[in-house]
Amino acid sequence: MSSRILTAGCILSFVALLTASPGIAQPSNTGPFSPPPNGPRRADPTWTALVDCTLHPTPDVVVPHATVVMRDGKITGVLPGEGDAPARLPLGPRIIAAKGLHVYAGFIDGWVEVDAPKPEANAPGRHWHDDVTPERLATDGPGVDAGTAEALRKQGFVAAGISPRGGIFRGFGAVASLAKPSDDASVAKPPVYRDRVYQMIALDMGGRGYPDSQMGVISLIRQTFIDAQWQMGERKAGRFAGPANCLDSLAGEAAAGTLLMNCEDDLEALRDAKIAREFEQKAMILGSGQEFKRLPAIKEDGLAFFEPLNFPKAPDVGSPGKLESVDLRTLMTWEQAPTNPRRMAQAGIRFALTTAKLKDRGDFTPNLRKAIKHGLTEEQALAALTTTPATLLGVQDQLGTVEAGKRADLVVADGPVFDDKTKLRMVIIDGQVHELNAAPVDVEGEWTLDMPGEGKRWLSIEKDNSVTLHHDDKSVKATKVSVQPRSISLAFDAEAAGMGKGVTLLSGAMEPAESPTKISGQGVTAAGEAFVWSASRRPKSLEGAWAGVMGGKNVVLVFDKDGGLAIAREGEKENAAASEVQYDGASLTFKSAGGDGSATPTWPEPRDTEGKPALKGRLGGQELVATRFSVQGTYKVTEQDGKPVAADDPKAPTITIEKDSVSIKVGEKTAKAADVKVDGPRVSYAYDAKDLGDEAGVWKDEVFVAGDTLTGTSTTPDGQPHAFKATRQPSAADAAKKAEEERIKTIPETIPVPFGAYGVTEYPAQKAYVISDATVWTSGPAGKLEHASVLVKDGKIAWVGPGAAPDVPADAVKIDAKGKHVTPAIIDCHSHTGISKGVNEGGQAVTAEVRIADVTNPDSMSWYWELAGGVATVNSLHGSANAIGGQCQTNKIRWGAARPDDMHMEGAKPSIKFALGENPREVNGGSGDRYPHSRMGVETLIRDRFTAAREYAAARKGPNPPRRDLELDALAEILEGQRIIHCHSYRQDEIVMLCEVARDFHFKIGTFQHILEGYKVADWVKKYSGGGSAFSDWWAYKVEVQDAIPQGPPLMHDVGVVVSYNSDSDELARRLNVEAAKAIKYGNLSEEEALKFVTINPARQMQIDAMTGSLEVGKDADIAMWNASPLSSLSMCEMTMIDGRVMWSLEEDAKLRERNKADRERIVQKLLADDAGKKPEGAGPAGPSRRRRRPTDDDLTQDDLRALRRAYEDLQRSGKTVNQPGVCGCGVTHEQ
Repeated sequence: MSSRILTAGCILSFVALLTASPGIAQPSNTGPFSPPPNGPRRADPTWTALVDCTLHPTPDVVVPHATVVMRDGKITGVLPGEGDAPARLPLGPRIIAAKGLHVYAGFIDGWVEVDAPKPEANAPGRHWHDDVTPERLATDGPGVDAGTAEALRKQGFVAAGISPRGGIFRGFGAVASLAKPSDDASVAKPPVYRDRVYQMIALDMGGRGYPDSQMGVISLIRQTFIDAQWQMGERKAGRFAGPANCLDSLAGEAAAGTLLMNCEDDLEALRDAKIAREFEQKAMILGSGQEFKRLPAIKEDGLAFFEPLNFPKAPDVGSPGKLESVDLRTLMTWEQAPTNPRRMAQAGIRFALTTAKLKDRGDFTPNLRKAIKHGLTEEQALAALTTTPATLLGVQDQLGTVEAGKRADLVVADGPVFDDKTKLRMVIIDGQVHELNAAPVDVEGEWTLDMPGEGKRWLSIEKDNSVTLHHDDKSVKATKVSVQPRSISLAFDAEAAGMGKGVTLLSGAMEPAESPTKISGQGVTAAGEAFVWSASRRPKSLEGAWAGVMGGKNVVLVFDKDGGLAIAREGEKENAAASEVQYDGASLTFKSAGGDGSATPTWPEPRDTEGKPALKGRLGGQELVATRFSVQGTYKVTEQDGKPVAADDPKAPTITIEKDSVSIKVGEKTAKAADVKVDGPRVSYAYDAKDLGDEAGVWKDEVFVAGDTLTGTSTTPDGQPHAFKATRQPSAADAAKKAEEERIKTIPETIPVPFGAYGVTEYPAQKAYVISDATVWTSGPAGKLEHASVLVKDGKIAWVGPGAAPDVPADAVKIDAKGKHVTPAIIDCHSHTGISKGVNEGGQAVTAEVRIADVTNPDSMSWYWELAGGVATVNSLHGSANAIGGQCQTNKIRWGAARPDDMHMEGAKPSIKFALGENPREVNGGSGDRYPHSRMGVETLIRDRFTAAREYAAARKGPNPPRRDLELDALAEILEGQRIIHCHSYRQDEIVMLCEVARDFHFKIGTFQHILEGYKVADWVKKYSGGGSAFSDWWAYKVEVQDAIPQGPPLMHDVGVVVSYNSDSDELARRLNVEAAKAIKYGNLSEEEALKFVTINPARQMQIDAMTGSLEVGKDADIAMWNASPLSSLSMCEMTMIDGRVMWSLEEDAKLRERNKADRERIVQKLLADDAGKKPEGAGPAGPSRRRRRPTDDDLTQDDLRALRRAYEDLQRSGKTVNQPGVCGCGVTHEQ
C-alpha cells in the first residue's frame, strides 16, 4: 500500500491528545446528588487503549507505533509513536497490546436486507399496490439477524445500511451497528447511527399479478412518483388536506432525499438513472457487478454506487460438449468481472463496496483480494470500505476514519488487511471488542522440563502441536494433547519418562505472549499424586544455511544440528570451521579464521509475508546480513563462460538439487548425476553428456549455492573448465502466482459494445460515401435504376440517379458496386427483438402506461443477425396479452450504441399495441380471473377506456386538472392523433369491430398486424387504417387463423391497402428480403412492388416514410447492398448502412469472427489452466435439473403445448430463435 507515513512531527493536525489525568481509575462523579466515594474510585471498563499498532486512520495515511484510546464507545485520542516506541500513556485505561497489528476504521456495508413489517392491507393511507410501501422503516423490524451480523463482522464490517426486504418501493433504510447484542435483555440493542438514509427502490417483478414485466415495474414507479409530486403540489396549494399517507414519504420534508435503486445488470443501472433524472431525484445505485459493460454511459450519469463483488463462477469447459454450450459473452464476463472495481475507480465513479448479492458473504474478502490483483489499489479498496460509504450514508461525522470524537469502530488485523495471509483478529464496535481470530500461539520447538525424577527431560512440540517427551535416550509420543492460547495439557506413558507405571497427566499455563518462553503447572501421576512442573523454551535452532554478501562475494554460514558452525566463502575450496560458538536465542558469537564474529538474530513479525529470518552482525570486521535458505531447488543457467543465456533459450540447462541427488535437464532430455556430494552450500556431481543428447563422456561439476544464486564450474571429459551461473526457479506456489499475474495481463483493456461476441470497440463513424455503378432499387418514384449511383453525406442521401454522382466530396469513401444491388434497408413492422424481461405486461387487461422504450435491450445478438439480413429499422411491439397493451418503440439497429435510448429513432410517430382475438381473452390459459373473457368484453373494454380518456383529456384542460394518469395519457394521444395503434388481429369480425371504434372515436388506426382474414374486409382496412402488416405464408397454426391464405396480403394490396410483410420473430427477421419475394409467388406482383412490402410500405404504416423507407434525396441514408437480386433466396447482404454509418459489412464481420475465435481460445485456455485438477465452479449437480417452469403459452392445449415447447426449445438451443411467429410475445419460449 503506497500510503503516506506520518510521524509525531506531522500528525498533530490529526491527533487529539488525551486530557485525562493519571489515576488508577476514572474520576468519580462530584455532583451534588452523588454520594462521596467510599474507597478507591470505580474502574471504567470502557476506557481502553490499543497500544503500539500500525494505524491506518485514513485510506492514504499510515501511522507507525500508534496508540488509539477509547472511552464510552468513542475515540478519545490518537497518539503517534515516539520514534520506534509507542506514545506514553497516562495511568488508567485497559491496555490491549497491539504490537505488530494493523488497525483500520471499521468497514461499512451500505446495503443489507432486513425484515420490516408492512402496513396492514386496510391501513389508512396505504398504497393500492402491495409492493409500494415507501412508508416502511427498516428500524421497525428486528434489524440484522445474528447470523448475518456475525458473517459481516468476520469480514471486518462494523456497521451496515439496512434496507427493508422485498417490494418495489421498499421504504427507508438506516445505518445500524453490527455489535453483538448483550445477553442481558434489559440492555439496549445495538445503536442506530442514522435513520432514513435512503428510500430503497427495486425493479422487482415479484410474483403473479401486475406488474409482471420490467416495463410494468418502471411504469408503476413513474406513476407513483407522479402521484407523490402531484399530492405535494396539491398540499402546498391548499387543495388537499387529507391525512398523511404513503405518498408523503416520497415528496417533501418527509422524504429521505436520496434514492437507493437496485439494478441487476448494466442496462438496469442506466434505467434507474433515467428514472431519477426524470423526477429530479438524488439517487445512488446498488450495482450489479457488471457496470464495466457500459462504463462510459454509467459514468456520464454521475451517480454513486454500492458495488457488489459477486464475480461469476468459472464456466465449466471440461469437455467438448460443455465447451460448446458456453457462449462467448459468458466467458468474457467471467474474465472481465474482477476488473470492474478498478475500471470504476479509473473512470472516477464514486463507489462503496458491499457484500450484497453474494451467496456466501465469506466470498467477499477473497473476491476483494482478487479485485486488487486485477488493478484496484489498496487505497481505493480501503476508501470503498470506510470513507466513501460513510459519506454516502451521511455518517461521516461518526464513522469512516480513526480520529478523536468518532465512534470507536475499528478493524484489527495481524497484517496489512488485504494481504492473502492476513487474518482479522477482532472488530471493535462502539468500544466493544468482538474477537474473530485469537492470536496464534507459537509453541513449536524444544522445551526443557523441570519436574520430579532422575535424568534429563524435554518436550519437542511440532508445528501441528504434536508433542514428544524425551527422557535421556528414550522418547514417547504424548496423547490427549490440547494447546490453547494460554494453556497446554497432555498425557504420556510414565514408564518411558522414568516416572513409574501408568499414565501421567500434565497441564500448565503459558505466559501471555504470541511466542511464550515459560510454561508452569501441575501434574498428576497414575497413583493420583500431584506435583509441580515447569518448562523453559530453548532458543530457536539455527540449523541450516544462511547466505549473505560480504566484500562483493557470497558468504554462507552453515549450522549443524548440534550448533556447530562452518563458514563457506565463494571461491574457496573448503569451509572454515568456527569455534567457541555461543547462541542464547538472542545473540550469536563465534571465532573463525576470518576473525571474531557476532550476530543478532532478527525474526520477522508473524504476519510479515515478505520478511525472512535473518542474522545481522559482523564477521572479520565487516557487516553481514545473512538470510536462511535451502540448497535444494531448481536452478536455470543464465550465463556460460561469461556470456548471457537467453531466458527463453530451450537449450538452457536446468539443475535440480535434492537432498541426496542431482539431475540436469536440457530440453526434453534429463541426465541423472552420480557421485553426488553435498557439503553445505558446496555440491559436486558427475553425469554422462550422452544422456543430454551430446557426445558420450563424463562431465564433472562443482557448484556453490548462496540464496537464489548458483555459481559453478563444469569440467569436460578432456579437462576443459567452463564457468556458469544459474538462478533459482520459482517454487510451484510462486510459479502459480506468476502465471496468474501473466494471465491477468492478457485481459483486454478495451471493452466491446455490446459486450460479447461481435461487439464493436469503436462506434462506426458517419462519413461521406459514394456507391457507384449499382442496380439501385429506390422503392420511390424513380423506381429501379441500372448503373446508378448513390451519394451519402451527413447521414442523408444527397443524390441518387443513373450514372456518376455529382459533387462528390474529396474525402468520400468510394464503393464500386458493379454487379451489386442497392436497396433501402429493410424495415420490420412487427418485432419483439431486444426487449428486456417481458414482452407482455400481462398483469392487467389495459396497460397503455407501459413503454417498450423503457426496456430496450441493445445487447441482443438478434440485432446483429438482423443487420446481416439488411434490416435497419424495426417496430418493437408490446405483446398481445392485453386488449390495450403497451406503447411501442421504433428502433434503428445502431449496433454498438452507448445507451439503449440511442437505438430509438428520432422523430418517429409514437404508437401503441392493441390485441384482439384469443390472446387478450386468455382463452387457452392464464389465471382465468381477468376481464374480458369474450370478444364482446374486448370491445366494451376498449370503448370504455377511450371514453375515460376523452373525459380525462377534457378535464386536464380545465381549471382544476386531475392528477396525471400515464394510462389515460397514452389513450388521449390516440384520440388527438398523436399516437397510432398497431393491432394484433386475425378474424374479419374483430377487424371490423375496431374500425367501428375508430370511426366512433374519430381516429385512424396505424396498422392491423397479422390480419390473416383482412382480405375479406379490405375496404374497411383501407378506410380506417394505414394498412395491414402480415405474414407471407403463416396460416392454420390455431383455430382463429384457419381461414388465412397466403394470397390474402397481395389481394389487399390489389384494392389499395398499404401492405407489408413482417417477422414477429428474431429468426424470420433475418430473411425478410425472401419474404418479400413471396408476394410475387402468391400475388403476381412486380419485383419492385414486392420489395416495397419490406421497405417503403412499412415506413408508411409506421408514419416514418418522410425519413426512411426509400432511396430519395433528403432521407436517412439507410441502405442495404446485395451481391445479387435482393429477392433471391441465394443472394447475400454485403453491407448495411444506417444514418450514413456502415453498421454491418462482410469485411468487418470476418474481422469480428476472428476476434471472437481468439477471445474464446484465450479464455478457455485460461479456464483450463486455472481449473487443472479442480472441479469447475460453474458445474451444476449431476443428474437432471429439478427446476420447473410454468408454461406461458396461451394459445394451445396442454398436450400441444408440451410437444411444441420441446420443438421450440430444440430450435432455441440450436441458435437464434427466441420466439415463435404468430403468437406475438405469448409463445412457449418467451421469457416472462
